[in-house]
Amino acid sequence: MKKIFFILTMAVMFAACNEDSTTPGTKTGTSNSASMVGNWNFTKLVQANGRILIAGQEVSTFTSESSDENGNIQFTEEGQFGSNFGYKSSISTLTAGIPSSSEEQVPPTALGGTYVHNTSTGTFTITAISGEVTTATINELTSSRLVYTAKLNRSVTNLGITTTTTSDVTTTFTK
Repeated sequence: MKKIFFILTMAVMFAACNEDSTTPGTKTGTSNSASMVGNWNFTKLVQANGRILIAGQEVSTFTSESSDENGNIQFTEEGQFGSNFGYKSSISTLTAGIPSSSEEQVPPTALGGTYVHNTSTGTFTITAISGEVTTATINELTSSRLVYTAKLNRSVTNLGITTTTTSDVTTTFTK
């Protein structure tokens, strides 16, 4: 389970979409008028509505919240991003009606690639160097705070059995 949460968390950090793009780093609107360009300090990651399904059957639900956050993400005017951050994750699960909790250290992991900020939809697309593309909706963007939510949906097949993990992941950065 530790590997699943690590993989899910890292994938979610880089949310994106395949919308028509606009100028990288710029968001217009009444409450989100700042640019994404700059160096942002990682301050919080919360997973909500988490579900783990094995062969299509729900076996667990979960939530998690970060602590001991460290690291940052940087967005350039040229549409590039780089990040390196880690944290401790407090995970609460419910499996077959039995609650449990655990803490896991997610080590800092360096990632990079490109991004496009779509001002008309309030989303941004990150394409990691590996080619993975994910989607994020910007909840808040000011000159000092960036909050976005991504829908996580990952499936892994092992020995012919597919395990699917889904959750809503909200990540917060500050300048």
